[in-house]
Amino acid sequence: MDNEYIIFHWGAPPTIEQGIPLYSLLYSLKNGDSPDKFEKTYEQLFVGFLGKYDVLSFQSDDRKTHVGESDKTKRVCRFCDNKREKVTFKNRAHAISESLGNKTLILNEECDECNSEFGLGIERDLIAYLKPFASIFGIKGKKGVPTYKGKNFTLSRNKAGGIDLDYFIATGEEKGKSPITLRTFDCITMQNIYRTFCKYALSVIEQEYLEKFSETLAWIKGEKSIVQLPSIAILKSYRLLTAQPKITISMRTDNDYSLPFAIGEFRCNYLTFIFIIPLSSDDDRDFMNKGDYDNFWRFFKHYSSTNGWEFIDFSDGKKKDYSVQMNINTPNDYSIKLGL
Repeated sequence: MDNEYIIFHWGAPPTIEQGIPLYSLLYSLKNGDSPDKFEKTYEQLFVGFLGKYDVLSFQSDDRKTHVGESDKTKRVCRFCDNKREKVTFKNRAHAISESLGNKTLILNEECDECNSEFGLGIERDLIAYLKPFASIFGIKGKKGVPTYKGKNFTLSRNKAGGIDLDYFIATGEEKGKSPITLRTFDCITMQNIYRTFCKYALSVIEQEYLEKFSETLAWIKGEKSIVQLPSIAILKSYRLLTAQPKITISMRTDNDYSLPFAIGEFRCNYLTFIFIIPLSSDDDRDFMNKGDYDNFWRFFKHYSSTNGWEFIDFSDGKKKDYSVQMNINTPNDYSIKLGL
C-alpha cells in the first residue's frame, strides 16, 4: 500500500523493550517526522520509564495463549491458593472476560469456583459498563455481536456496519434534544470495575510477583475493603481502536517509592484505562495525595504527553442504576459519556 512502512525483525518476537522503539519509529514515519525528531521524542517519552519499569503485555488475538501451569494436577489457583474444599480446573478460564472480545487469552491458574464467582460477580459490572461499545464497535462476545436493549432504547449494528438506535421518547421529553439519556437495565458498582481491572492484571503477571499482591488479592475477592482509590485515567481515541482487548502491566524495578510499584493499562475498543494496582507490598503510599498522583502521572510521559485524558473516581462501593449519555449531532456524528 502507498505511504505504508514495514519493519522486518528476524529471530524471536521482539521484547516490549525492543518493540516500543520499533512501534514508535513506525508511528513517526507515518506522521512524516524526521529521524532526529523520532530519537528525541523516544528519549523524552520512554528512556527514563524503561530504566525503572519492566513491561508485560498481553493481547487477545488469533493465537491462543495460555498463562500458567499446563499440567492440571500441578495447578494452584491464583485467587484462592487451592484452599477451597474442592478445587477443580475443568472449565476454560479467560484471563480477560470473553464477553469483551477475548477468545484466546486463557488463564490456566484459575479454578472453576473462582472463575464462576468472578464471572457472576465483579466482572459483570465491567461488562455492563462497556456494553454500549460492544454494540457500537461490533465486539463479538460469547453469542456474537450483541444487541443492547435498555429501558428506553435498543442499540445494534446493522448488516452494512452502521449503528441502529431505537430511542423511545419519554412523556414531556423534547424530540431531537441532545444529549439523550439511555437508561439501561443494569446496576453497577464502580469499585467492582476497578477490582476487575486489577484481577485481569494479576491474571497474567508471572507467579513470582503474586506474593507482593496478597492484600490486593484479598480486596479483589471482597475480603478486604478500600474506601478511596486513586483515579483511573481514561482516554477515548479512534486512533487506538482495537478489535481485541489488551492488558499491559508495568512493574517498578527499583526502590523509588515515589512511584507506584505496578501500573495497569487496559485497552478495549477505543478506550484506554490507566490504573494503579493498589496494596502492593512494594508501595509505601496509596497515591491518594494529589502531589503523589501528579508526580506519577508526570513521570509516565508516554501517557501524560497525550491530551484528552479524563480522571474518574471508581471508589464508590454502592450499586447504582447505570445510564449512558449520548450526543447525536448527525447520524454519523455522535459521542458517548458513561455515568451513573
